Amino acid sequence: MRVAVIGSRGLVGDALCRNLQEDIIEINRDNCNILDTKHLRDFLYREKIDVAINCAACVGGIHLNRKRPYTMFRLNLELNQSVLNACIRSDTNKLVQFCSNCAYPREAIQPYKEIDLFNGQSANTNQGYAAAKIAGLQAGIAAHSEYGIDVYHPIPCSLFGYRDNYNINNSHFVAAAIRKIHEAVKYRESSILFWGTGKPCREILFADELANAIKKILEANLANEPVNIATGIDTPIIKIIEIISTIAGYKGEIRWDKSKPDGALHKLLNNTKMKELNWEPQKNLEESLRKTFVHYQKGMDIRL
Repeated sequence: MRVAVIGSRGLVGDALCRNLQEDIIEINRDNCNILDTKHLRDFLYREKIDVAINCAACVGGIHLNRKRPYTMFRLNLELNQSVLNACIRSDTNKLVQFCSNCAYPREAIQPYKEIDLFNGQSANTNQGYAAAKIAGLQAGIAAHSEYGIDVYHPIPCSLFGYRDNYNINNSHFVAAAIRKIHEAVKYRESSILFWGTGKPCREILFADELANAIKKILEANLANEPVNIATGIDTPIIKIIEIISTIAGYKGEIRWDKSKPDGALHKLLNNTKMKELNWEPQKNLEESLRKTFVHYQKGMDIRL
């Protein structure tokens, strides 16, 4: 199977390229303008792609989503539509288009079931990004109805791993925590300040484990519907910070800026569909965080 990984330099794309045992064609800004639909269509057609996996996205934490909601909506909508249109026009009949756990309504009962996606409004902290992801899901379902293309819509829980974005101003919390704690050790800082209270819980997955889940979804042809990919374990942010601090050998004070927002208190996904496909993650959180921290510490191909 000839697989194009679009956005191959990011967290998810890099993990899939390293772990999917297929004929991988990498697509990134160095060899293709993904927003140029014609250019991307020609690339997919020339390479005779069987499956396209769209990992390209504009992502970030609470700060970026609150500061630039329209930009998050516009860029992610444009990326999704360019890839979907290119696949339709190049006769690439299978497309993996990631949705997001941020898209679930803030009032939905947890663990979130896929059927709940359209039953309310997402959290105020990421409405632009969430709206683009919901639009991508609806567009994929409509494209299947009109053109017959199979679009797969995995919804992973929060991810972390080797090629994460470690920019303090727009990264997700695991990457931000790794960088902050590493620098606190390096510069012998007596304390570190984090946003919020540390009380919210997050379900986090090592990105390398996502590859097998995607293979299971493709093999089962679980297309044209959303599918949660999750661990089933809800870990307090303060606990994750403690684990990273122990790994790093940081012994200073962890402080919390309670004037800053926490975001959603929980984001737990129902993983029934993936369990029925006999997929479950390894659930060794500490070891996965250790691997990621060491990778960052050694400066191995990281994004700042």
